[in-house]
Amino acid sequence: MIEFGVDAVQIVFNPAGGHLHDVVVRWNGREIRPTHRAPWIDSGETLPDDIPLGLRNLAGDFFCAPFADSDLDGAPGHGWTGNGH
Repeated sequence: MIEFGVDAVQIVFNPAGGHLHDVVVRWNGREIRPTHRAPWIDSGETLPDDIPLGLRNLAGDFFCAPFADSDLDGAPGHGWTGNGH
């Protein structure tokens, strides 16, 4: 994980899959986390070996592309970056 930020904003980036693991915005005494994390991320659940890296570490805002397998260049679901390439 790579962490960076300023006083009011902290970001944790997961280079294994290129996901924003966590985003925290501090405003008016509150912590706002505008991104989603898949429920299995913090559960300690063991996932089957055939689950792609992009799904194992699923987190962020989900405004991403590509979102499916490609029949044009052979890219796996969620693209090369989302699968650790």
